[in-house]
Amino acid sequence: MKQPRKIVAAILLIVLLGLTLRVYHLDRESLWLDEGAGVRTALLSPAEIIDEVSVKYHPPLYFLLLHGWIGLGGDSEFSVRFLSALIGAFSIFLIYQVGKLLYNQTAGTLAALLLCLSPFHIFYSQETRMYSLIVLLTLASMYFFIKLARGKILSDQVFYLLFSGLLLYTHNVGIFIIAAQNLFFCSSILFFKSSSGINLKKWILLQGLLIVLYGPWIIVIFQQLYQVSHRPWSVPLPELITLQHTFVSYAGSRMMAVLFALLVLSGFINFKRPARPGGKIYLLLLWVIVPVMLPFLISQLFTPIYIHKVTITALPALYLLVGAGINRIPLRYIQIPVGILIVILALFNLKHYYQQTFRDQWREAAHYIDAYASDGDLVICDPPSTFPDIFAYYWRRTGLVDKQILTKNVDITPANIEKVIASIKDVSWIWVVLSYQGRNDEKLIKEKLGGAYYMALEKRYYNRANVPFHGYEIGLKVYLFVKKLKPTIKGVKDIPLFSCYLSESKNYNLIENSGFEKEGEGWSISREWDNRGIVHTGSHAIHIRKSMVPQSNFYSLIHSPIKLIPGRDYLFGAFIKTKKLQDDIRVEIRKLNQNAPDIYWSTRKISGDNDWTLLMEAIKTDPGDGAEFEIEFRPARLNNFLGGEFWVDDAFIIPYNHFPRF
Repeated sequence: MKQPRKIVAAILLIVLLGLTLRVYHLDRESLWLDEGAGVRTALLSPAEIIDEVSVKYHPPLYFLLLHGWIGLGGDSEFSVRFLSALIGAFSIFLIYQVGKLLYNQTAGTLAALLLCLSPFHIFYSQETRMYSLIVLLTLASMYFFIKLARGKILSDQVFYLLFSGLLLYTHNVGIFIIAAQNLFFCSSILFFKSSSGINLKKWILLQGLLIVLYGPWIIVIFQQLYQVSHRPWSVPLPELITLQHTFVSYAGSRMMAVLFALLVLSGFINFKRPARPGGKIYLLLLWVIVPVMLPFLISQLFTPIYIHKVTITALPALYLLVGAGINRIPLRYIQIPVGILIVILALFNLKHYYQQTFRDQWREAAHYIDAYASDGDLVICDPPSTFPDIFAYYWRRTGLVDKQILTKNVDITPANIEKVIASIKDVSWIWVVLSYQGRNDEKLIKEKLGGAYYMALEKRYYNRANVPFHGYEIGLKVYLFVKKLKPTIKGVKDIPLFSCYLSESKNYNLIENSGFEKEGEGWSISREWDNRGIVHTGSHAIHIRKSMVPQSNFYSLIHSPIKLIPGRDYLFGAFIKTKKLQDDIRVEIRKLNQNAPDIYWSTRKISGDNDWTLLMEAIKTDPGDGAEFEIEFRPARLNNFLGGEFWVDDAFIIPYNHFPRF
């Protein structure tokens, strides 16, 4: 009795560990496109869900299950993924039951541990998709299939039909598991003369009942196959090396894949007893091979459908083979180090897994747009499906839902872009969100919008797979195009936007690290400003107190004057923060004539206590002036400072119309 209790305790710990690993960082990454589409579908009524998925590529069971789950726990990122995490954890217990049924408790426990620590399985247990459910139902179908082969209990037949039917209504790849079962059953009888707990007649009857259960969806499958064969399809044609990559993905790393291969081989070696043809190893081999090779062959002969995730039904069989291989090692002092090595490698793979970004960062993109967009802006999403499927999900979770933002969803073509421009004459800002785009789409957008709009910002969000994929770039890009305005037009509401822009020191610091040294380290310039279109102080704020006021010959913010081109318009200013300021202060520039001030320009004044405030003004240089203007920039009153303290940050001189909205 002690050994079974230890096994039960071990399984409970493994399942709890598996659940913890699947819940850890569950909502760290944004939902990506397919997850957003799944949530959108699940929010429909059950009848609408069936109508929706019938024209897609998946059966309805998972979406109906998610529909009920959202009704209980809401549609937050954590909630919609937690369903998959729970299902994934329960699969760990079920693979133990299958392993115990096929071999013994030790083999089942080892297989459960492998599934528990599998990055491949954890990934799909942390995704709002049906793939963790496929694994669970595959294990349930196989469990009762094995019991059928050993006995004639009616309940086993009922449960086999139930779970096999649910598998088929979860994903079309469930057909490959049913095919593997039929191949095993028929070949065992015809070629290996193996006895079975159920005869051929009853097996045919069971499969007939399964077809009847699945019948309503068979017509839909043929329609979907027709659609796939007559639509552009982004899945590349698999090669032989693709099969190797799939096996490495199952294992978690190349080193683990080599170890797995050796352990699977050990399952065939007669350490304790020979592996009987037509028996458990044959079943597991079919379970591994059929769900992988059938999609591969279909891709070669008809339409490419092979992706690693659609072969996930083969994953449990591999872990069962590896667990059996470890269990067949005759010497315990070899078994234990092998098990420890697998755990160490698995933990290393998990550390690498949790440090990666795998999914497109739609949440970050939506929050970024929300931080800078204002009423009347336009958001264009391409492909068009990305707005309702995922961007709208985060639209509801940001301030964008409260802003009067216009939206258009178009396929990027020259004609479509021209139509958009013609229909939005009053729009000043256009946000373009691109996902999985062709290599020329980005260039086309810039060319078509470049006449009337200026590309002000470009933000790229890449996931781990930042490589071209069958003509598409994986990742997410956000562009801001701003309508070109006349120099006399200035908008008051643009000042806070300009403030946000200048404060983006991490990504959009206009001239990186061109500021001054920190407080308490003297008063000198880290490096001179240059005149590459925009001039500002960079990331370091100047902090001045009464006791810090520099000598009069050092009160300017620059050693060398800035040269401005005659006849051009410029904006100048800075962000000022004050505390108990006894005198007013303003931002000032002056034209120098033979090193003496000739003309002053100043912003408005502030005094007292103020949080960061943008002081800004415009100047127009005289086109009749023969030489370039030499401008010296400074906060006024430094040489006559009465008391208090103030900070100056992001001081700037900027050509008019260089920054959006100006």
